[in-house]
Amino acid sequence: MPFFALLALSVGLMVVGYLMMPKQKTPEVQAQDFDAPGAKAHVPMVIVFGTKKVKSVNCLFVGEKSTLKRKV
Repeated sequence: MPFFALLALSVGLMVVGYLMMPKQKTPEVQAQDFDAPGAKAHVPMVIVFGTKKVKSVNCLFVGEKSTLKRKV
């Protein structure tokens, strides 16, 4: 019998904790202008090695991410 009493007490405390939890405020999202990526054949593709922020994307294809080890 003490098991069920402890179980009921723990469930009750979890419900009280959930009800007392602060509510998250969601930020209001507004519509913005954005530059959609274009697929132009005459524009050279940007190939990034490392970490860099690319502002203009020319997306002609999506390739699989892979690494290649070369012998020096």
